[in-house]
Amino acid sequence: MRKPTMNLAGPAARLFLGGVSLALATLALSLLRVNLAATAFVYLVVILLLSLVSGLATSALLSLIAAAALIYFFAPPIFDFRIEDPQDLVVVVAFLLTSLIGTHLFGKLRQEREGALETKAKLRRSEADLRDSEREWREVFEHNPVMYFMVDAAGTVLNVNTFGAAQLGYSVADLAGQSVLKVFLEEDQEFVRQCVAVCLEAPGQSHTWEVRKIRKDGSVLWVRENAKALRRADNQLIVLIACEDVTERKRTENALRQSEAYLAEAQHLSHTGSWSWDVHRREFIYRSAEVYRLFGFDPKEGAVSAQAFQARIPPEDLERVGEAASLAIRERGGQFEFDFRIILPGGPIRRIHSVAHAVVGSDGEVIEIIGTHMDVTEQYAAREALQKAFDEIKKSEDSLRLVIDTIPAQVWSNRPDGAAEFLNQQILDYAGLTMDQALGWGWTSVVHPDDLAGLLKVTRAAWTSRTGREAEARLRRVDGEYRWFLWRIRPLRDETGKITHWYGSATDIEDRRRMEVALRGSEQRFRDYAETASDWLWETGPDHRVTLLSEHAEAAGITAAGVIGLPRWEMS
Repeated sequence: MRKPTMNLAGPAARLFLGGVSLALATLALSLLRVNLAATAFVYLVVILLLSLVSGLATSALLSLIAAAALIYFFAPPIFDFRIEDPQDLVVVVAFLLTSLIGTHLFGKLRQEREGALETKAKLRRSEADLRDSEREWREVFEHNPVMYFMVDAAGTVLNVNTFGAAQLGYSVADLAGQSVLKVFLEEDQEFVRQCVAVCLEAPGQSHTWEVRKIRKDGSVLWVRENAKALRRADNQLIVLIACEDVTERKRTENALRQSEAYLAEAQHLSHTGSWSWDVHRREFIYRSAEVYRLFGFDPKEGAVSAQAFQARIPPEDLERVGEAASLAIRERGGQFEFDFRIILPGGPIRRIHSVAHAVVGSDGEVIEIIGTHMDVTEQYAAREALQKAFDEIKKSEDSLRLVIDTIPAQVWSNRPDGAAEFLNQQILDYAGLTMDQALGWGWTSVVHPDDLAGLLKVTRAAWTSRTGREAEARLRRVDGEYRWFLWRIRPLRDETGKITHWYGSATDIEDRRRMEVALRGSEQRFRDYAETASDWLWETGPDHRVTLLSEHAEAAGITAAGVIGLPRWEMS
């Protein structure tokens, strides 16, 4: 109940202040015996000044009170609400119309200024949102445990995530600006050039290859690279590469087969001009000085022809203004608004918002149109700037999301409690989920029931780790098939050591596991064969020393204790 009371108290106080001001002015003017026209001018000044701090309703009510005071105290017969002299009636009517239009225009000016302030505030908020969005996307890019490289058409590294650089034993600064070939073996560099060239020839298409990378310390790892060429906003092509460490799988394979209505000065300050158009004579009978200034004319140089004014309005805008005035005349009164442009000498353009009112005569026909022109160029510029800012935000956010969504790997980020707050498009497409379905704990619906408890247990264990954890769990594909994935989970901590986000990736290892099973089966079959063969068999290491001897050798009188470790040529 307190807020409505406060809202009513402001207008009531301003109405009281206005009434007191008019009363004091009336008393002073009566004592001085000022005539009706001068009194009307003083009242007009008082009301317009009060309208700077009052609402339209309060100002309109004060205008009516002032008009009544003019009639009662200053228009003969005094102390009577009758007007005998028609000229006095004209003064009162002119005062009332001017007062109402003036207070209306001051209200429009306040609205325009408030609108400009609100536009600036929105622009500042938009810039802050852009910075937050960029920071969030960069965190997703930087802290996922997958190696991400961004290279240009010449093969120069434009960016690399911290994890990827660290995996190779470098810092980001070590690799940025260098040739991507720096991290490849010399004999594989020509192969890498050819792969990047294929991506550049078909932008938007994903390509995959496997190649060796060399760490700073000289050690070698095998990687499976998923790459795609994209065209940036500047029309330059870049290649995004996600690298998956497949060294273990490679080792397994080798073992098996080897993202103017105001006062003149007020008009000048507010860039608002007033005018009056005589409908019957079809000409302007009044233009304030500010109207001249708005059109680029000097008001001190005298009258300027209507044709000169019209010549500075584009034809299509002039036609629209004429249609609005004609409609007001046909409808016999009412207020109407329209916007148009003024093209100044030299080419600058002003944007003008005009508010007009059709005055109806005693015969019921429109005799005059009174209105104002307000310079709203800055508001147009502010709106354009805001729209541009929104466009830039959208472009930046779309670009960042495109980078993450087009990375050919399954990545996500979670809140400290483990609930998902972001998943890239790759994992959503794989599992057949929408973002809403997957957020929170929805992602657990596609983890194999037998593997979920173990995966969550590894996540909880990572809370005390600074390097993250790995786990293997099955993930249901959109067609219902479960495949094994290697889940890598890494925490991001603040300066106090508190976890602020989790970042992770999932790598399909179904083929590797099948190979391992096949390898173990092959090894077991060999051992079974060896143990069941009638001949005795022996095995040596790279140094040709005996490492294994079958059981059948004892039948030949040769014991393991006697030959293990001996060069094979010394077996007797």
